[in-house]
Amino acid sequence: MKHPSMYLPPTTTNPVHPSRGPCTAPLRSPRCCTSPPLSSPSPTLTQFIARSLHRTRLHSSATFATLFLLNCLKRCFPAARSSSGHRLFILASMIASKIICDDTYSNESWCVVVQGMFLLHEINQMEREICAYL
Repeated sequence: MKHPSMYLPPTTTNPVHPSRGPCTAPLRSPRCCTSPPLSSPSPTLTQFIARSLHRTRLHSSATFATLFLLNCLKRCFPAARSSSGHRLFILASMIASKIICDDTYSNESWCVVVQGMFLLHEINQMEREICAYL
């Protein structure tokens, strides 16, 4: 049985808004991002990236900016793997969307994208740290 917070109901997916583009629709979750993460096993990095890209539906320019930032971050952190790879990818996506998109997701929405892997306060702290590195 799938946990309800693992997948958003069909009515709360992130559609492309016709007048504002793909970076504007809010993501909603049935549970708050301040509760402890689920104890289920973490997805592989490939699965995590695929799910994140599917859920956010970022514009291709934001996706390319994510790849550019990841390239910069990988030079800073060449041994990044597993959970740190998940962190680096989501942070690069967050920063790229905040740079490229006029109306972007809140950090609470990014908490929904990562499906409980990171709490809201962790995402906020990681964003501050990664911006200091960049």
